[in-house]
Amino acid sequence: MRIVEPASKHSVFVAHCNEDRHEAEQYQSLFVASGFSVTSGNEDSKSEIENAHFFVLFVSDKSLASDRIQRQIGLACARQRGTEGYRPIVIQVFAREAHWRRLGTAPAFPVRDFDSGELSDLLALDPAFDELVYPAARSALIAFMRPTLLVTRCDIWNAETLNETEVFKLYAEFFPPKERDDPEDIAQWVLSTDVGTVRSFDLSGGGEISYQLDSRYFVLNVARRAIGLGFVTHDYRARLTYVNYVGLQRCWREGQLARTLFQEIVAVLADLFRDGEALILEVEPFDIDAVNATIERLKTNPEAVSQAELDEIRKILRIGFYQKLDFFLFVDAATGRPLPCRSPCVDPSNDPESWACEEADYWIMWRARSGDAPCSSGVAADWRRAIHCIYVEILLKSVVERGAFPAREHYWEYGNRIVERTIARTQGTTIELRQFPDRSWYDRWRALDIDLPI
Repeated sequence: MRIVEPASKHSVFVAHCNEDRHEAEQYQSLFVASGFSVTSGNEDSKSEIENAHFFVLFVSDKSLASDRIQRQIGLACARQRGTEGYRPIVIQVFAREAHWRRLGTAPAFPVRDFDSGELSDLLALDPAFDELVYPAARSALIAFMRPTLLVTRCDIWNAETLNETEVFKLYAEFFPPKERDDPEDIAQWVLSTDVGTVRSFDLSGGGEISYQLDSRYFVLNVARRAIGLGFVTHDYRARLTYVNYVGLQRCWREGQLARTLFQEIVAVLADLFRDGEALILEVEPFDIDAVNATIERLKTNPEAVSQAELDEIRKILRIGFYQKLDFFLFVDAATGRPLPCRSPCVDPSNDPESWACEEADYWIMWRARSGDAPCSSGVAADWRRAIHCIYVEILLKSVVERGAFPAREHYWEYGNRIVERTIARTQGTTIELRQFPDRSWYDRWRALDIDLPI
């Protein structure tokens, strides 16, 4: 487990009464010393609460009876419902002297609507960070609040532990159903199947076919809940690591935490796969001319944008994000445009006649393990190596080995044929690694001030 230090401090709102200021300030000092930013306020604290990563409720006799604190916890709970529980994370800390301690009972905390003051709920008190119950509560509290990165087969060794992080709930938020793998399959790949050993299988007339993969799942945790994830597969034959995806929950994306998450993943990969030379990934292609036209039109009519146009712009924003992480696209040096790569159908259980309808085009991105700018020599060979890694070593061999579908041999031949055609189309082409498009495109998009999460 690795502690992840965000580029900017996560904010903590401490809700307390003036009478409890001395004890509350001890917690505020603890948070500041631990790298958090701290705010607290009175009736005008709405924006601070809504923007906080953590809402710390100081429970005392006074706060239990305070209309202001009851409204503040009401706002925090409402904000939490609006973000599906991701933010703010509500934490309770407790006064040393309190009436209920003498009675031996813990009351519920009244929760009121922030604006109307109407009683809406009763919050059960949780003594997890009560110092008088648990002497090490303060250190446990800071550990609970710090982002930590967990890695399968380093920190997570079974499917039950992986599921407890709720990472697959986060995964479901990122991808529509048709683009998602079954969580049970993912758990099997990263825990049992792709574990770095050489695997082999036989095809009639094709002899023995072997390959060697190591897949890892990364879970970024805060308060024992996944807020970020990553899935990679290392191919020992190609000495390349394929990035299936990396993502961060929207509520936690400011402060460049996504960049920090990726950098931590790269550091772990450098330790795990010392033979690795580069990271590779697929991105969806887009029509740059059409997107440019959309942006020009939105300058005068920002409301007139369709979902299809937003989806196209989202593609280029994703590419921009990866380029900030030092990824480069394989491009045709003569045209300056990315090279298309055809992906075979990934579900061969269907009728072979339908496979062609399930194919898709992608652009391939490359990042040297060191993050250095690419050199000009050997790029064409790296292009072929990347394509073979993704579509033969990882996709085709995995699907054919575990599949019991009737057209197994036919699918192997079909998939290799698709890959060979992609490579053949670029024979004789001068290939370079470049970033695309130019920076002015992003500046014009940002000037529109349209919120479009990627």
